[in-house]
Amino acid sequence: MNSEQQPDEPDDRIPDTTVEWVAGPGDARRATLSVIRSRRLWRRTLLLAVVVGLVAATICIATGSGWLLGAAIGGGFFALVAVELPIVALVCAWLQNRRVLRPGARWAAGSNATRIRIDSPVNTIVLERANLESVQPAWAMVLLTVRPAQHFAVPAPLFSGLLTDPGLRVTADDLML
Repeated sequence: MNSEQQPDEPDDRIPDTTVEWVAGPGDARRATLSVIRSRRLWRRTLLLAVVVGLVAATICIATGSGWLLGAAIGGGFFALVAVELPIVALVCAWLQNRRVLRPGARWAAGSNATRIRIDSPVNTIVLERANLESVQPAWAMVLLTVRPAQHFAVPAPLFSGLLTDPGLRVTADDLML
């Protein structure tokens, strides 16, 4: 502590690593399937599917195709988008997860009063606790939402060691470990 810092001031250093976790066989698959349990994916998918379906139906009806054909085409577009987007999300998540969650990949984390540090095989992320908007468990992963509109998925076993702050609103019982 330097002479200018008062003892009651918050610690502004990057936290030391306090929790370590090593990915095992099947962790990449479980993390990929966690995408399905994310509420964010389903909300956006259904909203986009409804909008695309309504636009397609409106265009068909406005061009004189009739209500029945317009509704059928709109429903087809809705079904196509509602099925296609989750599949694309799963493929993208799998491509990323097979790299960062391959067996033997080392993850680490640490926290203090002001920051959370997450070390992955790819990078190190330091998050300000004050910017943490939500913590949502999603099976094998925990989705962190941080201002401004950033989202990070962290393996649940790694995050459970950081539950020292009651303000995070997630307990180890909420996580499927």
